[in-house]
Amino acid sequence: MAARVLADFFDEVVLLEPCGAPGVSYRGGDTGGTGGGAGEGAEPAADLVVDASGRSSVQEATYRYTNVDNRWRPYHLVKDWPDRLLAVGDAVCVFNPVYGQGLTVAAMEADLLGRMLARRRTSGRTLDRAARDFQRRVGRMLLTPWTLSTNSDLMWNPRQQPAGARFAHWYNSRLFRVAVRDAAVWSRFVRVVNMTASLAVLFHPVVAAKVLATAFTTSPGGS
Repeated sequence: MAARVLADFFDEVVLLEPCGAPGVSYRGGDTGGTGGGAGEGAEPAADLVVDASGRSSVQEATYRYTNVDNRWRPYHLVKDWPDRLLAVGDAVCVFNPVYGQGLTVAAMEADLLGRMLARRRTSGRTLDRAARDFQRRVGRMLLTPWTLSTNSDLMWNPRQQPAGARFAHWYNSRLFRVAVRDAAVWSRFVRVVNMTASLAVLFHPVVAAKVLATAFTTSPGGS
């Protein structure tokens, strides 16, 4: 998607793929030498899904994505970021796919890049320092999805549970109890998860009062 945005503004676009980087692995058929596990054969269950799709067009090989790490490379903190070099998608931040954040974040980054380039074209500005500005904006954009995914994952580690993660777990467990019974709270939660609203909407006084009330009425594991 980012390549399409760039192609609208430049004659030539060179993409540097992060495939095969530490923490990212693939299983399946020939990946063209860009990922691990090449030549092991396509995942049988995935092949069944493809066969059942009923499409008559030629199907590409199907692969299983096995990375479950969260990894953020803080390029937004690099002071002398080179001009005309952009890092997007998994090259910047890899999410545990169970949260469904990665594709949405990549699309938001592509949209951000398109808007920034369009403004520069309209104003006649050059691309000097544009790449550094983009990486800094991406850093701010990643804060909410990163907080949501990492706080949840940290609770699975019995030896490393920061205070922030423990509070998030305490609050979320009660928020979920409210959300399944309160359509307004559920709507706020869905908007935050889909990154169309700020994390702050889940701490609005109206929501927080309902969440805190559950602490005095039921236990998180109760009915």
